[in-house]
Amino acid sequence: MTAAAKPKAMIQDNTRCIGCRACMVACKSWNNRPADHTDFFAGPGYQNPKDLDANNYTLITFNEIVTGARPDWVFGRQLCMHCEHPACASACPTTALSKSALGPVVFNQNRCIGCRACMQACPFLIPKYDYNNRAPLIHKCTFCADRIEAGLKPACATVCPTSAISFGDRDDMVAEAKRRIAAAPGTYIPYIYGLDEVGGTSVLHLSSVPFEQIGYVTGLPKTTIEEGVTVIVRGAALVDTGASEGEATGLTRKSRLGEIMFGEDLMSSADARTAHPNPPATAPNHGTLLNAAEKRLLAEWMDLGGKYYNDPFNGSAGVRTVATLSQATFEAQVYPIMLSTCAANCHQAIGSTNTPAGTSFFQNRLVLTGDPDGDFNVTLTMISDVCQPTSNYLLTRPSTIPHPAGAVGQATAVLPAGGANYNTIATWIASGCTP
Repeated sequence: MTAAAKPKAMIQDNTRCIGCRACMVACKSWNNRPADHTDFFAGPGYQNPKDLDANNYTLITFNEIVTGARPDWVFGRQLCMHCEHPACASACPTTALSKSALGPVVFNQNRCIGCRACMQACPFLIPKYDYNNRAPLIHKCTFCADRIEAGLKPACATVCPTSAISFGDRDDMVAEAKRRIAAAPGTYIPYIYGLDEVGGTSVLHLSSVPFEQIGYVTGLPKTTIEEGVTVIVRGAALVDTGASEGEATGLTRKSRLGEIMFGEDLMSSADARTAHPNPPATAPNHGTLLNAAEKRLLAEWMDLGGKYYNDPFNGSAGVRTVATLSQATFEAQVYPIMLSTCAANCHQAIGSTNTPAGTSFFQNRLVLTGDPDGDFNVTLTMISDVCQPTSNYLLTRPSTIPHPAGAVGQATAVLPAGGANYNTIATWIASGCTP
């Protein structure tokens, strides 16, 4: 590869595909993958095999779509998208996957440990696991990285008889895809799949029908460059959070969710109404699903910090707030009690081997390690209702005889109800209750 070499990309023009599967054969041949015994698959897509696997790195999908007066075959194609910022490479703990300067996301099988982290990370669901191998590895399209390094096209692009697969510099391929759409708007939907998905990819797909109709993964995040920084392109929100001090409309009135659940056209944007249309006529009337109290609760949730029910700039507006349990108070007053009672006996971080005779504390839910931050957080898991302190496990369990249930020989509770320590903990819990 020379210093002047540019990143490559491929156009998969599904309007030109005839379903001959020459690309699949060429891929198998170049990658030395064995033949498969497959059964007829009559499901969404009639392709054979049914899906990508360890022996099939690319797949032509057969989709029966009604495009006019009769059903028609519309072909799609599955293969690695060779993302500009591959999630699979980021997730791989052994760097078995990496993005090359020329575009391919290459795979080093000598580093693969078969952990399948890449399968979980891939937004396009591409990497496949060789379950039939005693030493299974991940398999996926290589973009024929070895051929590209030698100045050749990928095998699939070489054999396609209808030029459904085009290959070249990525900038040129992007321009060509846009040119085709502009030149034949009746042939293509005005969208290049892979151009912006998850930061852009090296495989650009064109289609005559929406991609979700032919099995493509859609709804993925898109990114763009703003002032040299990659940012996620965000669509119109269901709940508007953009009100400022000068806003008099309130977030509920500006939010599309408010319009839908109140059954009124209020002040949401046209983009929001397009992105989040009204429920279909067959759906229940969302404007009558909630009663007045429930609608107010929903509005307060959206308006907290807005201008409709809650005004944070008006001291007498009665903005509802949520008080949190103080960690400082916990460490000063509650934590010493727990260290001298709970941690001194059953709930220390030493397993279940050094516990008093006749007791069993396997799988303790509350384990105190001596770290104030961690012990504060695990203590919070024992509290579910700050407005009724005595109902929480933190107090009910140690104030019960016996505690734990399997203990023997207890005459008094670990934390007697009404005692000084009990009341200290109860007071701390109650401090989080807001009337």
